[in-house]
Amino acid sequence: MMVLSFIIISSLVFSLKETYGHAFVTSSNPSSSQSVASSPPEVDVFFSEPVDVKYSKLKILDETGKQVETAGLHHLKGDESALSVTLPRLKDGVYTVSTTVLSATDGHVTDNAFVFAVGGAVIPANINQNISQKSVVYIPEALARFPTLVGQVIIVGGAFGTLWLWRPVNKIEAISLLISEVRKKIDKRLVSIFLIGSIILLVSDIAILAFQAQVISAGIMDVITTRFGMVVLPRTILSLVLFSISLLAFRTNRRSPQILARGETAGILALGLSLLLTTSMIGHGAANNQFSSIAIDFAHNLAASLWIGGVLYLGLVFTSKLQVDNSLKADHKIALLSLILPRFSLLVIMILGFLVFTGPFLLFILSNNLGQVLTSSYGYTLIVKLSLAVVMLAFGSYNQLSIQKEAQKYTSISISISTNGKSRERNNPSDPNFADSPHKKGTKKNNGGDILSRFSRSAKAESIVGVLLLASVAFLVNTGIPKSETQAQQQVQPYSNTTIFQQMQDEFKSTYYADNNSRVLLSIVPFTVGSNNFTVSFVDSNNSPVDVSSATLQYTETEKSIGPISIDLKKVSKGVFLAKGAFGIPGLWNLQIEGSPNKPNSPAISATFSDLRIKPKLNQFQFNITEFNTPNNSSQPLYPFYDKSRNSIWVGDTAINSGQILEYNLATNKYHQHKINGTDIITILAQDSKNNIWFVDPITKQIGVYDPITGKHRLFQLPKTILPSSIAVDPSDNLWITSTTTSQILIFDSKMNNITKTISLEKGARPITIAIDSLSGLAWIADERGKLVGIDPSHNYSATVYAPTGVNNTLKSPTGLLLDSIGNNIFISQHEGQKVSVFNVITKSFQDYPLLDPNGLPFGMALDKYGNLWIAEHTINKIAVIDPQTGKSKEVKIPSQTPFVQWLTSDSDGNIWIAEQRGHALGIITSKVSPTSLPSDRSQSLPKESEGISSLLNYDFVVAPAIVVGLILVALMYVKNVVDYRIAERTVRKYQRIL
Repeated sequence: MMVLSFIIISSLVFSLKETYGHAFVTSSNPSSSQSVASSPPEVDVFFSEPVDVKYSKLKILDETGKQVETAGLHHLKGDESALSVTLPRLKDGVYTVSTTVLSATDGHVTDNAFVFAVGGAVIPANINQNISQKSVVYIPEALARFPTLVGQVIIVGGAFGTLWLWRPVNKIEAISLLISEVRKKIDKRLVSIFLIGSIILLVSDIAILAFQAQVISAGIMDVITTRFGMVVLPRTILSLVLFSISLLAFRTNRRSPQILARGETAGILALGLSLLLTTSMIGHGAANNQFSSIAIDFAHNLAASLWIGGVLYLGLVFTSKLQVDNSLKADHKIALLSLILPRFSLLVIMILGFLVFTGPFLLFILSNNLGQVLTSSYGYTLIVKLSLAVVMLAFGSYNQLSIQKEAQKYTSISISISTNGKSRERNNPSDPNFADSPHKKGTKKNNGGDILSRFSRSAKAESIVGVLLLASVAFLVNTGIPKSETQAQQQVQPYSNTTIFQQMQDEFKSTYYADNNSRVLLSIVPFTVGSNNFTVSFVDSNNSPVDVSSATLQYTETEKSIGPISIDLKKVSKGVFLAKGAFGIPGLWNLQIEGSPNKPNSPAISATFSDLRIKPKLNQFQFNITEFNTPNNSSQPLYPFYDKSRNSIWVGDTAINSGQILEYNLATNKYHQHKINGTDIITILAQDSKNNIWFVDPITKQIGVYDPITGKHRLFQLPKTILPSSIAVDPSDNLWITSTTTSQILIFDSKMNNITKTISLEKGARPITIAIDSLSGLAWIADERGKLVGIDPSHNYSATVYAPTGVNNTLKSPTGLLLDSIGNNIFISQHEGQKVSVFNVITKSFQDYPLLDPNGLPFGMALDKYGNLWIAEHTINKIAVIDPQTGKSKEVKIPSQTPFVQWLTSDSDGNIWIAEQRGHALGIITSKVSPTSLPSDRSQSLPKESEGISSLLNYDFVVAPAIVVGLILVALMYVKNVVDYRIAERTVRKYQRIL
């Protein structure tokens, strides 16, 4: 049987193709974020599985949020997994494609959206550019379908269990006659369970139809016309037939209890199998429309139903009646149990072997990336399911190794007593040969009633675990599979690592230019909290050593006023001194060095090194991310900023037609929703000196200001040619607005409430992001073409363009800017360059940092309390962090699978906050420093965090050996159980001779 199963399943697997589970967008024409030269004649959207065109929608929205009139939503060239609409001639601009589709396979409704541009229009980076998925776990559907699973298992498991378990009993005539009365009571209870199961199924099927009608906003008759409804309708009819048969059998057995006929039981089983087949026809396996997928899914579900249903039969039917029955003696009951238990164990072991085959194959159909599975919502639910299955196996092992063994021994003793002519009543406690005698030490455990009672408790407990396992299956069936969860992360970008940060070693080096044309060179290793080695060199203008007799070093922590700490430097050679000292805490430190030259009448050589950021190394940090779901878990937060005056995180909601700003108060840990009437979505935010909130609505092309104290807001319409991509407030509370469509910077006077100045950049420039230095007033703009622009208001708003020199003399799609006031540096995220650059405003030079993950696509940035640079990697569920002093970096995983983080901020405590646009949440990144770190030579051999679990797990190295080991164990258990069953059968046959 095992070999045959393997051959059948293996042949089916060769024809399998990948599936997503639920209808998700796989591609489109125009594609997501594509710019087309002229208006396309139509929009085509391709999905992962067939969709019902009648109950699906495909809308096109222009930049104002107005829906474009389209004609004839239809399947593209008869392909039921593709939708198409005919377009009128579109003007140049950015358009949003919004789809709401009903899966023709499983009946789930999914929402998706993406944008494309026509003509010279440019898609701003702050607008959601990738396909957005609505949800992964469908909890309402899971709750609605859970009862159907329970009902099916009750019917299939109960019917098959009756046919399977009683077959060897019926062959032993004396035992069969002896237990006939209790068998009638058991079957009467079984019929009641059948009736309950059929009622559950019938009510659940009707509930599913009603729920589906609500989901698609239609009537039940409309649902029936869908492909999903065409499966559920026959299922409902089958449930009705099953209910009628069960009701008739119930009424018959209530009047006159009798043993169910094999034909009647087989008919109920056939109906149960038919219902099980309909479940597979609307499950994940049916998504690719292949018979092989449905067949394996059905076989897997059948095996699980026989197992769990059999446990329910034993726990709720068999033991419940057998335990309370008074017509049988204890040894009769135990004799029956000693035969039933190994018979059921034989079934479970065969099922287990079958599941070892079908489980991995079924998982392979859904996703061939094991690492992707284990880090997804589907994988987490699968782990719960498998854990519950292990618990059930533990109960089964207990029943087989303990209960069955004791029942077998008990029956053998009964035979031995009768064979020796000792036919006293077994319940006579004075009999010294009586194994159940409570006077014998240690025999209480072997009492017949105790054995049956312990098995009853074990079976009932296993039944509860089985029902919980069915609940996990319900969630599993209604969870988008891993491929659909990570679909938005599949755009692999080429990785370039030609420019490497120069100071990768753990060392600080700096030069101070002193008087008299002398210089002081300072080196600190490893430049971190704790013990450090200081090297000080005194040189002249020709870089020759200066003869210094002695030197001292003092250092002070400025933020907490620690020090000064003085140490004497030890001379090792002409002009070179060494010392060992310690930085006790992280923070900003100032160092002062003074050397006394040997040359008479020469002044001392003094040097000051200010604002040295001392902090732990990245490998000493332990980072943790805590997520806070938005109200109703439906908002799409994009651009967060920290409001120190209110100790709150503010973020705009980019969900279509949301028109609100969210405030998360850090003191109360609660959200407050601030409705902004007259807006569609709110993207970028900024705060002025009066703590008012400025915002952008790119769809309606408006800017606005909101006063949180009064709750009032004002809106200001921008020119139609302007598409605002970023805003910033200068020291005079004027609002600067970048426009990628006009190559302009607009300055909005907050006092006069209008645009008072327009700054035109180079022809073709695409200003995407702006940052303003609050001290100097200088404005810095990222030109999407690959340049950095500085604007000085004090010099008649003159603009200076900067770009890297050398072969690659452009920044690749600069997207985010962040000013570091301490180091006079500007961090620039290169979206397509997959790295971050730093521009020094003093030396006017660029330098690059590498990122860990080539698929990260860096976006917004923020600095934490240690001066570490955090970068959003919006296409994956990770955040990158760079140590600007060493260039080393690592990644931190976000709990949500598809968070789509584009912008970050930091609070007054230096914690990083992220906005999870698709995760519908804000998140805080907190850090903890471990006392030790990994040796640097070991770090090279460790797998990168970006590779994650996916690089360590695959089917070849994990699943294949697991299948082999599983089959060996199953084979060994099968052999043992066959031997146990044959011994039990022979023992019971001997037992019938003494009756």
